[in-house]
Amino acid sequence: MQEQGKVISKEDNKAYVQIDIGKTCHECKLCDRGTPIILVADNSLGADVGETVKLETAMISKVKGIIFYLTLPPLALVSGIIGGDLIATHFKFDRANEIIGLISGLFLFGLSLLFAWWLDKKNKTLSSKIVEIYR
Repeated sequence: MQEQGKVISKEDNKAYVQIDIGKTCHECKLCDRGTPIILVADNSLGADVGETVKLETAMISKVKGIIFYLTLPPLALVSGIIGGDLIATHFKFDRANEIIGLISGLFLFGLSLLFAWWLDKKNKTLSSKIVEIYR
């Protein structure tokens, strides 16, 4: 996806680009955004503050992140509950198998959130890149 915006500040190899709400954004209605969007973009072209730039945003990385955060934790929760219940039944903890299942499910849910957070920090890349500067 390509957008046009104005560089409002820069830091090292990053630029903060203000994107005005366009016609497409107003028609979407998924969010109530009435203010401009500010994106952090790779500034390998060296755009300066105040310049108008064209951005290219990789939407696939955003979709991957959303799918990862929305599928991994619930799967960990369910598998922890089922696995904990089965293990408790196998070791004949008949009175506590639901509680053990719940505790193991919540434990795996928390671990999956920590793993997702760690993976996000490890693979932190800018998903937007300045591809053209209008001078």
